[in-house]
Amino acid sequence: MKRLLIVSAVVFSMLLAAVIRADDVGEKGADERTLTATGSAYEEKAPDSVVIEIAVETASNRAIEAVAENGVKTGRVIEAVKKLLDGDDSIKTSSYNVQPVYEYDKLKRKDILAGFRVANQVTVKTKKVNATGEIIDNAVRNGANRINGLRFFVSDESGLCASALAKASESVKAIANAAAKAMSVRLKGIKHIAPYCGTEQVRVSYQTGSDFFAAKAKEAPQTPVEPGAIKVSGTVNVIFYIGD
Repeated sequence: MKRLLIVSAVVFSMLLAAVIRADDVGEKGADERTLTATGSAYEEKAPDSVVIEIAVETASNRAIEAVAENGVKTGRVIEAVKKLLDGDDSIKTSSYNVQPVYEYDKLKRKDILAGFRVANQVTVKTKKVNATGEIIDNAVRNGANRINGLRFFVSDESGLCASALAKASESVKAIANAAAKAMSVRLKGIKHIAPYCGTEQVRVSYQTGSDFFAAKAKEAPQTPVEPGAIKVSGTVNVIFYIGD
């Protein structure tokens, strides 16, 4: 015989959910019954680091021309960004590719080579979170025409994870005790514990599209960037032994 009870509760001002199940296991005896509870909690903290993916894309009829132009612009971007970084920050090339560009010729009814596109992406990692907008603007003003992504994070998440898991564990105990009391059974011990901790990282992406937008960026005020908070979630699943 199986009994299924779904319980929802708010513990420590957080939304928690538990699935409570009591199973009779015939082969191990009627006393081998279990109750499963799952609790979730989270901690939030302002990010202390940011990763910015900046790219320079150029195009020309000849590959060598596209490569040369890209090299000059990327060099300017790197030099401009480095002036805003501290000693512990970093900027490095994360991708580079040269690709042919084809266009369909309606008269010839086939694709023909129209030129070449070069993309060079550098990844900036810095603790100067408040300077994110300034870094982006300086990069665009000096030749970058793609900002492929922003990722804010907390450099040391272990403490947040431990706190979230501790709160989730307390939630599981509270929910399991309440459910056991309501079902007129008692908790006898723990069969299995499965903790999980994950981070909801803030990621933003956009692109300027062309040199026209890069030119417009020179006239525009500083790009506003609001990193928000990093949420670290903890989930604990526990299987309890129960008895009458």
